[in-house]
Amino acid sequence: MASGLVGLGFASAAQAQAVDPCDFVSSGATSFSFEQVKSCYESVPFDAGDLANIVEVIEQHRSFSDLAEAYDARVHWRDALAALAERDFPNDAAMHDALKREHHDFRNVHVSYFPPSCYSALVVGFTPLELGSLLRTVDGADEQVIFVEAAFLPAPYLEATGIDATTLIGQRVVSINGVPVLDYLHAYALDLKIHVDAGGALNGVLAADNYSLRLNGGGDYMPDRAADDYVFETIDGQRSELTLPWLYVPRQVLQPTATTPLTSSSEEFANLCRPPLDTPPAALAAIAPRPVSPVEQPFGIDDDRDEIVQRLRETAVRLPARAAARITGGSVEPAPGEPDVPAPPSAFYEVSPERLGQDIEVITPTTTNASVLQYDGHVTSLVLRDTNAWIDVARQGIEYACQNSDRLIVDLRGNSGGNDTTIRWLHHYLFPEAGQLVPAGLLPLRVRKDNLVFSELLFNYARFMADYAPGLGLDACALSFTPGCMTDVGTGLPLVAGADWFRNPSVLETRGGAPVSMSRIVAVWNVGDPVFDSASCAGRFQGDDLVFITDGRNASGGYFLPASFKGEGVIVNTGGYVGEPMAMGRALSGASIPASSFAGSPQAIEQATNDEVHFETELFAFERPVDARVEMLGVYHKDEATLHIDEPIQADLHVNVWTDLPGSEGFVYERVLEAVDGTRASP
Repeated sequence: MASGLVGLGFASAAQAQAVDPCDFVSSGATSFSFEQVKSCYESVPFDAGDLANIVEVIEQHRSFSDLAEAYDARVHWRDALAALAERDFPNDAAMHDALKREHHDFRNVHVSYFPPSCYSALVVGFTPLELGSLLRTVDGADEQVIFVEAAFLPAPYLEATGIDATTLIGQRVVSINGVPVLDYLHAYALDLKIHVDAGGALNGVLAADNYSLRLNGGGDYMPDRAADDYVFETIDGQRSELTLPWLYVPRQVLQPTATTPLTSSSEEFANLCRPPLDTPPAALAAIAPRPVSPVEQPFGIDDDRDEIVQRLRETAVRLPARAAARITGGSVEPAPGEPDVPAPPSAFYEVSPERLGQDIEVITPTTTNASVLQYDGHVTSLVLRDTNAWIDVARQGIEYACQNSDRLIVDLRGNSGGNDTTIRWLHHYLFPEAGQLVPAGLLPLRVRKDNLVFSELLFNYARFMADYAPGLGLDACALSFTPGCMTDVGTGLPLVAGADWFRNPSVLETRGGAPVSMSRIVAVWNVGDPVFDSASCAGRFQGDDLVFITDGRNASGGYFLPASFKGEGVIVNTGGYVGEPMAMGRALSGASIPASSFAGSPQAIEQATNDEVHFETELFAFERPVDARVEMLGVYHKDEATLHIDEPIQADLHVNVWTDLPGSEGFVYERVLEAVDGTRASP
């Protein structure tokens, strides 16, 4: 079998480690061993000054957050940072891993650390197994099974290791490294901590290859060993043991748009990890940070993972249709000389190839990360992969549903977030009587006003934008935290206020057991200024006829969207661990703000205004090419009093279905709607 990437020329010589571990060029090898990559990464020496600077910036940046005390009560981050600052590390890579782990302790991808790109931009690690999950009945009891759903990059892996991963497709995974597989993946989730709970993390392993694919950026780590020991089992109970080495390939193989070339020496690699600091930016260059949204896409931690996973899946080897027929005991057209009779089941699967695409019609193909599907002739599904720019697609889909359907599904599995303007547009389109403000999903929030450095930033930002920005041609949201970029929650219009907008009126709230002085309630800006129109059948889709599907991977806007419809439709969480509760989403408390969004702006403003706008306090800045995000602008429920961090919205139902294969939507929707209808039929 071939994977479609065979022509990339992987060589068995890849396993021969170069004398210089960071020389990925001279041997001509196109794949590399775990040992070589690990040795290269560990060759960069630790510098205590780097650690002191990074911790100093992170501590100051977190102090700006109105959620700082709430998180300190939960994860004791102040003590953790202080302890981290005192540590010694064997090398630079170990320091960055420790910093990532400290951030991951928040269990919130809005709080993340980004090491220098040298540790992620050159090579990517993988084992060739795409895993799936299914539920079967054994002796009258439900049993959750993890199995090999596909093999990715099997030909290169075979060439480099001599192991044909395609022979494992359809086999059950019994254990990894001597631990039962469900327990092993559970422990991995608790160690990685990029999901709220183990259920969402398992869905990440299955749908985003969070175990089998290691990018080593902000969202995961190098494996802790050179190879994993697996026990596999066929459907008829035959077991086998196999050791699968971790293999590394150039990132450009999996992501052709990657631009960082492989290094030829340890010196070159070290210079990539510690490049010269950029010269101070020109005055206006630093006054254009990326605008902030409380439903900001959080996946800067692994912002390329989706692209890489999609490329892997497009070339993965899966069960052929004939094999699936043998599994189900059915029949298809026989091959020449092959009898057309049912055969005993031969493999594990959740949904067979013959089932893929059934009962599904594509109405609008994927456009701006959204598509419209028709299931079973009478159910329309909006498949939304983020909450950004899909209003036109959603409008077309809902109008199609008005004419052709009696139910509407909003499929949010894996949704990565975006902005709340699309959320409240969708709510207004379906329920116009709720308006377009907080009852429709506008997210109310406050900023803190008791931090001297942050308060000076807010005041001087507002003063600069009011008095100088118009003459410089800057966008009203160039600095994000300014009145012209804030929304008055009472009117939906830009906030009209002076430079001290955050000071009066104010409130004192208790967060994490500590008092925090807070600004008035505001919201972020209206992104794109869409027309808040309404559906021709507004009000038809509600209750059991409006179903939101989530999987615990849906993040930020992917959480706030179904949360805004709580009580008006049915939220169905899918997958995870059988019998374990699972959060409805992640990154569900506020905005993800990078430290780099502030860096350089005070100096730039002083220069642009000839020091007429002057900063007295010191804003710390990273001295290495790293970054860190913190969650702030904590979002309230519609009551404008209860924080989502304290009381997150929960799903209404849970369904044991895991697949996200293209064409499997009909399989998933059938089970979800059966569960919804079963609840409706219950007394």
